[in-house]
Amino acid sequence: MKKKGSALLSVVIIMMITFIMASFMVEVSIKNNRIAMDRLNKTKAYYSAETGIYDFIDYINKNNCNVASGTIITNLYSNGGLYGDNLAVYKANLMSSITRNDVGNSKIYNFSIYSNGSCSSQGYVIVASVSIVYTDNETGIYNYSSYSINSKKVYRT
Repeated sequence: MKKKGSALLSVVIIMMITFIMASFMVEVSIKNNRIAMDRLNKTKAYYSAETGIYDFIDYINKNNCNVASGTIITNLYSNGGLYGDNLAVYKANLMSSITRNDVGNSKIYNFSIYSNGSCSSQGYVIVASVSIVYTDNETGIYNYSSYSINSKKVYRT
């Protein structure tokens, strides 16, 4: 004959095991979410720094390579930042004076850009050596031809 309350003990044990398993799954889910958010923020920070490089190249080109050393630009996107959340930002600056080399009917401008991108608590720095080429269109007027990133170093901050 079974004792009174033995069914209750079985139910309580099963409920405790179920609760422990559920809390373990919630904990794993929270950790995975945190890891995924960190990875996403790292990716956003890297691409923010890279956007700073490309925006600065465009800025220099629009100003006909007449940009002083130490010039700084920050996010050019005022409507919601780079990713629509205002967390991802960049700050890019010209590290040294722009030098010019005349090669044939081309003028090649060389310079280095430092770009710091961040998103939430993650950050990247990219230092790029860039060349912009202007070519003579045979009338003595030089027009933008191309740009190239000669070297790029990436640092995690």
